[in-house]
Amino acid sequence: MRRLFEAAGEVTGRPRIIAIDGRGGAGKTTLAERLRTAVPGSAIVHTDDVAWNLAYFDWGGALAEHILAPLHRGEAVDFRPRAWVAHDRPGSIRVPAGAPVVWVEGTGVIRTELAPWLDATVYLQGDLDEQERLLTARDGDSPEQREHIANWLAEELPFLLREQPWARATLLVAGPSAEQEVTGTSAEQGVTGPSAERRVAGPSAELRVAEPVPERDGVLVLGGAGVDHVVQVPQLPLPLADSIHSTVHTRAGQTGDFVALGLHALGLPTTHLDVIGDDPEGNLVRELHDRQGIPFHSIITPQGTKRSVNLVDPHGRRLSLYDSSRGAGGVTFPPDLLATLAGRARHAHVSITEPCAEAIPALAAAGLTISTDLHDWDGADDYHRAFAERADIVFLSTANLTDPEAAMRSLAGPRVVVAMAGAQGGYVLADDRIRPYGPATPPGEVRDTNGAGDAFVAGFLLGRLTGEPLDRCLRFGAIAGAHACTVPATRVDPIDRATLTGRL
Repeated sequence: MRRLFEAAGEVTGRPRIIAIDGRGGAGKTTLAERLRTAVPGSAIVHTDDVAWNLAYFDWGGALAEHILAPLHRGEAVDFRPRAWVAHDRPGSIRVPAGAPVVWVEGTGVIRTELAPWLDATVYLQGDLDEQERLLTARDGDSPEQREHIANWLAEELPFLLREQPWARATLLVAGPSAEQEVTGTSAEQGVTGPSAERRVAGPSAELRVAEPVPERDGVLVLGGAGVDHVVQVPQLPLPLADSIHSTVHTRAGQTGDFVALGLHALGLPTTHLDVIGDDPEGNLVRELHDRQGIPFHSIITPQGTKRSVNLVDPHGRRLSLYDSSRGAGGVTFPPDLLATLAGRARHAHVSITEPCAEAIPALAAAGLTISTDLHDWDGADDYHRAFAERADIVFLSTANLTDPEAAMRSLAGPRVVVAMAGAQGGYVLADDRIRPYGPATPPGEVRDTNGAGDAFVAGFLLGRLTGEPLDRCLRFGAIAGAHACTVPATRVDPIDRATLTGRL
């Protein structure tokens, strides 16, 4: 309470107006009721009452004109929305004059157009499963309700990603536990006339204030988490034989893992989000991130964690065999989690694994720049192209391209396209011009080229996100990629920033 009042500052002749936002089931009404009880004479306005039979989110103007503006003038509020009249809903939204504080609660109240009217704000971040349970208990699970929720979500997620209420809130608060529920009614909370009951918590429910939201200076890596079974072979291609005796090393680390590791080692705040299985491979992925200190958010799929077999010859060349039975299996990223992570980042690197394509519109709506790696794209496959045309920066390999320049120019969306050609360097398309760039010399014996492209991506993004010119970004990438070639599969040793800049 003290922190909210300090943020609101002193006001004269009118109430302090404090907004409470959060997704459905997060505990907004719970918190508003407890705060109303804690501040005698204060009042609550529920945006659901303003939005009733009007619109899911297009009610900001009505709230400002008929409620917030009169409150700023020190006047009482007695507002009967047009939809109430049209649908014969009796009563009105009332706030008496002289209230010391008015708590305005509802999903979407922390938004740009209402910012001048709000003195302080709170955003409630609840447990997603618990919020879903509360909503079902409160509103039911009928076909009509499920259709309503689907329509609501279609508008809610783009709105929240655009407005980023958690990023501008005065306080982030964890929602109360469900066990403390009791029943309260709208009439008890400042609305006259019949309305649906709301569930509010008793005064013993625990509320926890979270840490302030960090600045948006990090990178969110989506997808590409998995396990490789690395097999050392005498040569590639393999000779025809019944059997070959070799060593097999199993380790976590596929494209998204390597990009996250590289960015983290270069000093960029990095978070990784992907779908994995509840299996031994998934445990290896989690352990890798834990050891390196990289936040990893996992969504469980019954299909299991992505895995591959990498055949590596004595010169570091490789052939990767991917298990196509492992995938997302229809599992998607929870919108609330995706929105929260996107709100903390300034850039997203999106792997071409499922279900990452579905997340790109939300990332773009959140204002993030986006990069992706098409790997061994053939220049024609539409699955890869869909990622590229919604990205700002596209990386790809020239390995399967008969005409790299034509393939690069065929990508209409990105501002920069980098085609990597391994030890020969590569090509970059920027400002409608394609030109080559040179390789970097590996600092030691080439042991394993797997992950070199991912290291290049991390190095390039370091330059891009720290404002370096394009040529320097390419050099950063080349040096990081050359370093990765010298690291055997049994080790995790991405280049750090000091080492990279020392090799310029």
